[in-house]
Amino acid sequence: MAPLAQRPVVQIAKKFMVLACCLLTVFAVLRVEACTLRNGDKVPTLVVPLNFFPGRRIYAYHVDLLQLVLEKTKEEFGACELTVLETYQPINRIHLNIVGGGRFDIVDSTVNPKRDENLLPVRFPIYRGLMGYRVLLIREGDQKRFDKIRTIEDMRSITVGGGFNWFDVKLVKKQNIPTIIASDLETLYRMLPAGRFDAILRGAQEVIIDEVRLHPQGQQLEKNLVLAYPLPVNYYMNKTNIELAKRIQRGLEIAQQDGSFKKLFDSHRLIQETMERVKLEDRHFIYMCNPALSKDIPLDKAEYWYKAWPKEVLECNKGD
Repeated sequence: MAPLAQRPVVQIAKKFMVLACCLLTVFAVLRVEACTLRNGDKVPTLVVPLNFFPGRRIYAYHVDLLQLVLEKTKEEFGACELTVLETYQPINRIHLNIVGGGRFDIVDSTVNPKRDENLLPVRFPIYRGLMGYRVLLIREGDQKRFDKIRTIEDMRSITVGGGFNWFDVKLVKKQNIPTIIASDLETLYRMLPAGRFDAILRGAQEVIIDEVRLHPQGQQLEKNLVLAYPLPVNYYMNKTNIELAKRIQRGLEIAQQDGSFKKLFDSHRLIQETMERVKLEDRHFIYMCNPALSKDIPLDKAEYWYKAWPKEVLECNKGD
């Protein structure tokens, strides 16, 4: 038996251990909830980052889609308020923040193997494949040079500029299309009119965002071509947040089935301006394979995509 003088210390230590275990249990329970009840909040929240620049919020389709998903799943999963945090952080740092259990809960990003390894994806192409419809930004007055391009072989007559961390640069290089790498998008837009290369490939909906954010000079949108390959955008979250993944997947499926997903897509300002600016229906599609694409991407479900993928793309992405 402990001496009388030591008993209070022993009792306090035991109480502290019990309290610590209780707190850990509560934390574990909170981690399996889809949304997090943070200090001072009355309702659980879901925190999504938004890369800030003037006018950005009205084009934040991925945020408005998340709001729709939370509404569609409120009855099944409970109330959850969406919190938008404006940030200047690059996307890789946002990913690290989520991996480390930081302040962000969820982010929209293009699919690639490393991302799938570090984060938990929800396999639903939220932009209906628009990111993989790569249109060309070219030098002002240079359209005639591109008018005769119809095939991958023709594309090898030009040089493309890309970002050093753009996953699809690997796909273009694999097709033996000459490529020059720059550190960031702003640098690429300066290099293009200077003649360092002939074109920048951008996802269809990125054209509008680039114009609003960067106001690039000395360039124009090439009017005929789309270099198309599966490059879906998924929602990603921390690997431990399985309940959140279930909720997002469930909400997207409900919205897909009841038509509200398509309604939001068609009516959103970003998508409407993209379609008006890019005019996909008037363009010639040059299709490519993305062999690094995860095999659980639903390429064969035509209703998930703006355009159904042709047989050659479905076949080449099946793998061995």
